[in-house]
Amino acid sequence: MRELFHMDRQNYNPEGKVYRRPSARAIILKDGKVLLNHLSKFDCYEFPGGGIEAGETPQRALQREVAEETGRIVVPESVRKFGVVVRRQRDGRDPDGIFEQNNYYFFCEVTDESVPRRPDEHEVLDGAEPVWVESLATPIHRNRKAYERFGEPFIQRETRVMEMADEALRKRS
Repeated sequence: MRELFHMDRQNYNPEGKVYRRPSARAIILKDGKVLLNHLSKFDCYEFPGGGIEAGETPQRALQREVAEETGRIVVPESVRKFGVVVRRQRDGRDPDGIFEQNNYYFFCEVTDESVPRRPDEHEVLDGAEPVWVESLATPIHRNRKAYERFGEPFIQRETRVMEMADEALRKRS
């Protein structure tokens, strides 16, 4: 999968142990809209997705995470690779460790069927709620403001991917 960009905070001991936690994230399209998670804690948006479990493919993790976070079912044959964002920074649990994450992004569609959402603890604390948006312009604008306020790397990552996805979608139409 092509690398979209690399985020390296360079705030770690280069000799530290590397902790890897890959993730799969969905750019969900349906009827000209995009499904995102709105995080009320930060007043920002992110693409649904999360960690890839041991023995799980990125595509399977994508399906599981979308169902858990949004209650929607991914159409497996609609999944198309978009790109990967590589992130490296000091590990939050090990001050001498390095957190490294490959975030795999996929375009996909969902069915009209829904299942019960099962957000995890941090999603509940962040106030994550799925929302359909007509355009990525407002989420991009809000995310820029949220990044200025909070400086969270995930907000920066999601904003940059939204900008790239928005450009790719405009080229397709």
